[in-house]
Amino acid sequence: MSEHLPEKLNVLVTGLNGVVGNALRPALEERYTISALSRSGVDGLPDDRVFRANITDIDSLRPAFEGIDVVLNLAADGGMSSDAGMNSGWDSMLQNNIVGTYNVLEVARQAGVSRVILASSGATSNGYELEEPYKSLVSTENVKIPDSWEMVNEFSEPKPVSLYGVTKLFGEDL
Repeated sequence: MSEHLPEKLNVLVTGLNGVVGNALRPALEERYTISALSRSGVDGLPDDRVFRANITDIDSLRPAFEGIDVVLNLAADGGMSSDAGMNSGWDSMLQNNIVGTYNVLEVARQAGVSRVILASSGATSNGYELEEPYKSLVSTENVKIPDSWEMVNEFSEPKPVSLYGVTKLFGEDL
């Protein structure tokens, strides 16, 4: 008697060429049928699952969302793989992290995608590292570590120290 295995979910990943996308790709490909949305293309995927588009152009995104169950939105500017890191300029972060995130969410909604996963960033809360006891916890100096401390979690107040962190919070709030 053969067991019927469920069909793999169709997952569209934006930013698959980035640091996080490259790290996640092997595990994602084991479990899901992966498609990619990228300005520059993605190597190693069939052509019919690579969509060249810019997330800042909402109309160019629509074909990539057809038949997709889940979107994993990793596309952003100002992260580790960006040329200027978290110091990318306002114009780029506005277009990629705010307009682009809105566009991905809106097209997913219009296409009936059941779930969108947004990659956030520690940059939304790295302001805690400027305060004790967290400052001591991340210190590279030989400092006394407190015996206990309040954990920072998803309910903690955001504390970004960069524009990048602020733009990632926009996506979370949206």
